[in-house]
Amino acid sequence: MALSAAGYVRPNWWMRAGMKLSGAALLFCVAAFAQSPAFEAAAIKPARALDNHTSFHSTPGMLTMTGYTLRALIMEAYNVGDFQVLGGPQWMDVDRYDIVARADGPAKWPAIRPLLRTLVDERFKLVVRRDSRPCAGYALVVVKKGLRIHPVEGSAGSINNQAGGVKATGVTTDRLAEWLARRIGAPVSNRTQVAGTFDFTLQFTGNGKPDPSATELPPIFAALEEQLGLKLEPRKLAVEMIVVESAEKVAEN
Repeated sequence: MALSAAGYVRPNWWMRAGMKLSGAALLFCVAAFAQSPAFEAAAIKPARALDNHTSFHSTPGMLTMTGYTLRALIMEAYNVGDFQVLGGPQWMDVDRYDIVARADGPAKWPAIRPLLRTLVDERFKLVVRRDSRPCAGYALVVVKKGLRIHPVEGSAGSINNQAGGVKATGVTTDRLAEWLARRIGAPVSNRTQVAGTFDFTLQFTGNGKPDPSATELPPIFAALEEQLGLKLEPRKLAVEMIVVESAEKVAEN
């Protein structure tokens, strides 16, 4: 038996048949695999826990995700926010799955993201189309007084939740804008023109999502200005949307 790039077990007859492919067909297959990087081995199973708890753990060459809905998997695989995933079957927000996957080498997140995309596309038989729509959002900019944080060496690129806020290590302003978009549930475009990576702790209260009926901005907006020297300005943005045309449930494998 042979293990395919997507984590499936293929019988030896498949390998023998593959050797008989013409040169043109063989080049086509090689190109297809090159365009769709995949895990060396991966398993997706219906989630065991029933408490709707999710966890994400990535080490070099390994990825473990528990309690993820298909919508949440699409968000991670395509690097988009909840508001950017449209359509799809009703169970996409209900059924939860656990993933354990191994890459062919010590790849780190976010280099593993394309592998996760291939896995989700294949196992859920996901059919999506990309669309772009104007959407009310925010531009991340530097305040007039300037940044209150300084570049550091390294490129860990992690933002971890902690009591009363988050702690970031080796994070770029692009990565911060992505995280903010998910946190506040609205698109955020990085307009800081600031290079480098940063370590910082951002302390705030609440979930960070703006309330149109509120007269004051959420604490996270004020925290950005006071603690980081950054601010979110309302803007109309062209936002990429992932429209789910069809998907199928994954049985335990």
